[in-house]
Formats: sequence, C-alpha cells, structure tokens
Amino acid sequence: DYRSVESKGDKKTMQEKMATYKRLVNYKTVVWVLYLCAVQLGAGLFIQYVPIYLNNILHILRGITSTINTLQTVAIFVGYFFAP
Repeated sequence: DYRSVESKGDKKTMQEKMATYKRLVNYKTVVWVLYLCAVQLGAGLFIQYVPIYLNNILHILRGITSTINTLQTVAIFVGYFFAP
C-alpha cells in the first residue's frame, strides 16, 4: 500500500551527500582514474612523434600522414560522443 508522508523537503543534508560521494570515491575508482590519466598522458606525449616516424622511417608522404591523423581524431571524437 502507498501512503503519502510529508517530508521536510527534497534537499539532502550535507551528511547524506557526503555518504553518497564516499561510496563513489573508493580505492578502485581512484586507481582507475589515475590509470586513465597516465594512459592519456603517455598517449599525448607519444602521438606527436607518430607522423615523424611514418614520414622518416616508413617513407609515407606527409599528405597521407595528415589524413591518418585526421581520421584518428574523428574516430576519437565519435568514440567519445557515443560512449556510454
């Protein structure tokens, strides 16, 4: 059965908010966020040298290298846009 109960309001107290965030911030989530930051930092440092490698070592033309970089950027954008 449903009963209506009057409440003081929909606002949560600070302790209830902190309890919610405390469940969210635990060891596993902090480690996962740090892992993602480290991977993105490494990728950000590494990706700048990919066109140089493709051009100098594999002798791929700069036009093709820029097309590859553009397609990669579009793929990242689409991945972030449609990711849950």
